[in-house]
Amino acid sequence: MTKQTKKMGRPCKEFSGDPLLRAEKLKSLRAFFKMSQQQMAEKLGISSDQISKQENAVKGRELDDKNIQNLVEIFNVSIELFDDDIDIKTFEERIKIPKESLFVKIPNNLPRIDYEFIGREKELEILIENLSPASRAYVLSITGVGGVGKSSLAIEVARKCIELCLFDAVIWSSTKKEMLIDNKIRKSEFVRSNLDGLVTKIIEVLDPELSNNLPSMQQQIAKAKKLLSINKALLIVDNMETVDDENIRLFIEEIPTPSKALITDRRSVQSSKAVQLLELSIQESIEIINKQCLFHDLYLDSTQQMTLAEMIGGIPLATKWAVGQIASQHWDINMLSTHLTDNKEKPILDFLFKNSYHQLSPNSKIILSTLALIPVPTTGELLAQYNEIGENDAKDSLSQLLQYALISKNEDMDPKIPDSFFIPLLKHRYRLLPLTKHFLAQQNENLNNQLSKKIISYTYNQLKSLTDDVNWPSPKLIKFVGENKEHLSWTIEESYRIEEYFLTTQIMKYVGYSLGIKGKHDLRLKLGEIAFEAAQLIDDHAEQARNLILNMGWVYFLWYDFELSEEKIVKGIKIAKASHAILFEAIGTRTVGLIRKEQGRHEEALNYLLESTNIFKKIKQDHFLSVNYGSLASLARDSEKYDEAEDYLDKAIKIAAKLKNNEEIYSIFMQKKTRLLIEKGELDEAESFNEKALQLSQKIGRPIGTAYCEHSAALIQEKRGHINKAFEHIDKAATLFSSYGSKNDFKDDFERINKKLNVHS
Repeated sequence: MTKQTKKMGRPCKEFSGDPLLRAEKLKSLRAFFKMSQQQMAEKLGISSDQISKQENAVKGRELDDKNIQNLVEIFNVSIELFDDDIDIKTFEERIKIPKESLFVKIPNNLPRIDYEFIGREKELEILIENLSPASRAYVLSITGVGGVGKSSLAIEVARKCIELCLFDAVIWSSTKKEMLIDNKIRKSEFVRSNLDGLVTKIIEVLDPELSNNLPSMQQQIAKAKKLLSINKALLIVDNMETVDDENIRLFIEEIPTPSKALITDRRSVQSSKAVQLLELSIQESIEIINKQCLFHDLYLDSTQQMTLAEMIGGIPLATKWAVGQIASQHWDINMLSTHLTDNKEKPILDFLFKNSYHQLSPNSKIILSTLALIPVPTTGELLAQYNEIGENDAKDSLSQLLQYALISKNEDMDPKIPDSFFIPLLKHRYRLLPLTKHFLAQQNENLNNQLSKKIISYTYNQLKSLTDDVNWPSPKLIKFVGENKEHLSWTIEESYRIEEYFLTTQIMKYVGYSLGIKGKHDLRLKLGEIAFEAAQLIDDHAEQARNLILNMGWVYFLWYDFELSEEKIVKGIKIAKASHAILFEAIGTRTVGLIRKEQGRHEEALNYLLESTNIFKKIKQDHFLSVNYGSLASLARDSEKYDEAEDYLDKAIKIAAKLKNNEEIYSIFMQKKTRLLIEKGELDEAESFNEKALQLSQKIGRPIGTAYCEHSAALIQEKRGHINKAFEHIDKAATLFSSYGSKNDFKDDFERINKKLNVHS
């Protein structure tokens, strides 16, 4: 054994180990050089009491980092002096050398880095903890997609290990075959991704004198194992997924103690303790952008930085590439986005994902591409159902995609799934990085269109299954639409894009009215426009009359564009009559009646509403019949026909009370009846109705309904002359309205009652 091998790493290891052992070593050191505690303290510039604590096995928490480092340096130098048998004079001269030159040079061949390491504090802590002597983990891995920072983290881990003196040596071996340089993928030179290359690196670092006179390969392997057993070395193998020699894996799995191995791999590694790297946070990405902007002498404002960070999705290499492109190509953010979306040649995306993608099974590629199409995190169960993939095959595919870190489990779990120690693969929601979506969009456009049609057809059938013809739209359908607005919006837009016009309008049939119930009129209008265009492209679009009526005319009506809404609705009514779509003919007729009412043409409005009421009775559509009676009551009230209005409201309430899961509509009619009774001066009956409406609104969790009930209670108390009570109710209503929207709905009432209260006081 050479002298170099013999002395490898002893100083740091022995000094920073067990406190009792360190104390004995320090005492022996002073005795050898015939130094008192006071003399050593003077050399270090600290008190002799601190030296005493060190020698009495106190861990040194009272000493600051600088003094502890000085003790380390003295001990390291002294070990060398023991070996060389140098006298105290030489020692005193040596400790005057600047601190930098005294720091232990742990042998290593780490690559130089020209950047500041950002983020990964948690992952760094986990890896250091498992590389410490106390851990029984001997093979660790860092996994993740290309460019996510695996190599950078491995280098940072190695540097921390050197600082903490956890190893006698650090050996770096990279099997990376490609590099991204100047936006081009270039082959790496002099890369040996086999066991020969790895063994050579080990010997070069641990026994340099032997490296120029290497024996046969079998002897080299034996020598490398021997060196790893007598020196506590950290062996790092970067880009393990590209190795050509399976013997490397066996060598690493059987690494001799006390040495340990750390590998980076785009796949998860079964035989190791793995740390998977996900994307950086937005804030960390912005920090990288700032550093790169300084490097390139480039200015991006905070909005541009945020846009860029969200577009790239937390991949450090891609973030650096993007800033470099903006600087060198003089692009703005929009041009960069266009390049990623439209340009079929994307070296950055190929570099990050191509190698992993080509390793996937056919089912894995299908599930990955499906997930890339959908705008929201999706369960494994749905991904399998969209593509008619069996449960076991789907699990295998999800496992493979997780192994390659091409998908990750979304943190926001489905609320229906209870918290548990183990959640099955198919129940998790999964998501992709933005750049993965850009990469997949260019792989197979025909496949993407086929997958889109499968998703759209599945969604359409799901909507159909939630429909209740007796109670349309059913509460289940309304709930489903409310919970899946983003997915359904994508479905309608995508079906139009791939020219599945029939599905576009059919899906909108279910979605449109439900969005109206939910008050999402802006989204409904946007989707209705798409569906309207689609309906014009269908040769026989009689069945689409309901779409034209429900989703265009009704929304325009809600937005007070009466002329345009009536134009579309009248056209829809004609189509409905021609195709015998009686329900939608009635809905259109009702909507025209509402338009006439808003225009002040009460007689015409009454005729249209009565006509639609008769149709709803005939076809037994109680939901629409009840709301029509409510509209007729409103019309009669506007004409000050209070008894007639009350009669219509009673009919509406009677029907609504029988409807399943329609308590919201029932509570609205109760509130309308309350207001009518207040206007008629029948305060006791009004109070009774209002109390029932209030209880119902609170029961179903409808704060706006509760606010209106409090408003009605205020009006009742005001008419009775109880101003203090009236103000209590109007104040509650104001609080509820302000949390829900605005109190301006009854501003005049609030100010009037408040003024009366002040006068009364």
